[in-house]
Amino acid sequence: MTAAEGNKSTEVLAFLQKDYEMKVRFLENHFGRMWTRFNFFMVASTALALGLFQGLRDGKPLAGATPYPFAGALLALCWYVYGAQDRYLVEAYRAEIGRVFRAIAERLPLPGEPSYPAVGDLAGVRVDPGTSGGWSRSAPPSWLLSFPWLCSLVG
Repeated sequence: MTAAEGNKSTEVLAFLQKDYEMKVRFLENHFGRMWTRFNFFMVASTALALGLFQGLRDGKPLAGATPYPFAGALLALCWYVYGAQDRYLVEAYRAEIGRVFRAIAERLPLPGEPSYPAVGDLAGVRVDPGTSGGWSRSAPPSWLLSFPWLCSLVG
């Protein structure tokens, strides 16, 4: 390998490292935005419930409370859509981080550790149910994802 090729290889590796760091930081910032959004929806839901129960406590008729379920359903639908979009984005960001990590690993082999995971890569991670509260790392069951729809049928 010539000095020029070695220098170019070092530049490519430096670029990939910077790209990896930026993508990890972007994912971290997205988690912060998700937390802020969660707090917003919790406050909005709480305010809606308090408004409904305050009216009922003051003895107002239930006919005046009809906007609350509609507002609650609209809020729940928005929350569900934002949650689905956030899940998609997190998976996409993790896939992109994994892609850059594999490109780095090809250029910088890690001795004795061929299966070193990228940030956010949970493929080889095993969680002991005794230490995680009984929850597995797998996705929630499909019946749980249809819970908002089932609630709308009952109401």
